[in-house]
Amino acid sequence: MKQCTKCGTVLKEGYQFCTHCGTRQDAGETQEQKNVCLRCGNVMQEEERFCSVCGYCMEESSDNAAAGQQKTNAYHSYRTEQKPKSRLIAGLLGVLVGSFGIHRLYLGDKTIALVQLVVTIITCGVGGLWGVIEGLLLLYGKINKDAYGNPLEEF
Repeated sequence: MKQCTKCGTVLKEGYQFCTHCGTRQDAGETQEQKNVCLRCGNVMQEEERFCSVCGYCMEESSDNAAAGQQKTNAYHSYRTEQKPKSRLIAGLLGVLVGSFGIHRLYLGDKTIALVQLVVTIITCGVGGLWGVIEGLLLLYGKINKDAYGNPLEEF
């Protein structure tokens, strides 16, 4: 029986990564030599294209590795390639209609926008100061990233 070199968790034979802490176990062998899923560490048969445990496509990962590209989540990479949001527009939306969370919708924070709207309704408008304060912080540059971590466009 094999144990993780970092945390001591008992591992099944052939695992290259610990299922508890994620530490790589066989540093001398590459994942391609053993055909191990890059996402979950499942040992796969040579002819398998998709991991039977998590559904990860091994062909996409080998194409990316061959090209020297990093694996990225398709949704996240789509969002990060958009035109940067304007800090001025976000700040003005925050000051003018921030109590409704419109500036947060503009920046991509749908959950916080909804929370701001609910807080404003429950507190009969007093919670609307939250959005106005965020609008001022946006205008002064204290908030400078959108919901996806992209920098906001300067004005």
